[in-house]
Amino acid sequence: MAKARIAPNPLPSQAFLASILDYNPLTGRLVWKARTPDMFHDGPQSAQHRCAKWNARYAGTEAFSAVAHGYRHGTINYQKVLAHRVIWKLVTGDDPVEIDHIDGSASNNSWANLRSVSRGENCRNLAMNKRNTSGHNGVLLVGGKWVAQGCVRANSKYLGSFSNIETAIAARKRWEVENGFHANHGRQNASSQKGK
Repeated sequence: MAKARIAPNPLPSQAFLASILDYNPLTGRLVWKARTPDMFHDGPQSAQHRCAKWNARYAGTEAFSAVAHGYRHGTINYQKVLAHRVIWKLVTGDDPVEIDHIDGSASNNSWANLRSVSRGENCRNLAMNKRNTSGHNGVLLVGGKWVAQGCVRANSKYLGSFSNIETAIAARKRWEVENGFHANHGRQNASSQKGK
């Protein structure tokens, strides 16, 4: 039985995100905006004092500068969040199910590099597995023949056995097109993992 994926926690509202963050769609960078005293509570120090202290330290600085597994992340309202998810909500108002970094670089959060997709669609734009020995996804050498195969939703598909690698690659590429794989699928230069 397939294991169910747990959806990430809902993000704060688009209006709230817009009140605390600036986003540059060309660079993909988020910057903290200056805050107002009504965003803080009185405690040992007044809300006004806490606000001034926060602004002196963070306003105008890059937000989500921590990186784990290639993904930029940070904290909003004591909740760890991924920068690309925040960006999607900030721009569209929607909580994404999953974000695909089209070029495979998890730290490239430029708007042109992000798309909201299902898990299946995201898996159709993966870098080549580092254990691949043929240099092409779904192509392997078995008993002196080049075998082409594919897999969608755990369903393997045998595409044929060929005497040369070029024919096996062509069979695999046709199958990828027929099954909606992204043109970047199988790239060798991806710098990070996919998903989330």
